[in-house]
Amino acid sequence: MNAIIEASRSREELGRDLAAIFLADPATFDPSGLRRLGQAGLRSFAIAVGVSVPNFQSPSGAAQEQIASRDAADWKLQESRIVPFEIVGSIHGALAGLAAIVAISLLSWLFG
Repeated sequence: MNAIIEASRSREELGRDLAAIFLADPATFDPSGLRRLGQAGLRSFAIAVGVSVPNFQSPSGAAQEQIASRDAADWKLQESRIVPFEIVGSIHGALAGLAAIVAISLLSWLFG
């Protein structure tokens, strides 16, 4: 949770820095830098530029717990899911083993 808070603060600071650059020289400002700001950074950018922004409502504790439990459930589903490449790999391994057995049998019959 601390990492999320730090990332949000970092984006807010970056938003203020980009706003200062924009206010200093709007003609050379590159708006593509705004893409990485996220909601918190865009909000701080808009406030620093002087645009009124409605208040952001953070999710309540119950909503955050629900999001966390849903994320944990999604992770559990991914842990137990058999990935198709495992099945294909098993089939290819079995075929390679059978081919090796057939090749060794043929060679031993020819030279035996």
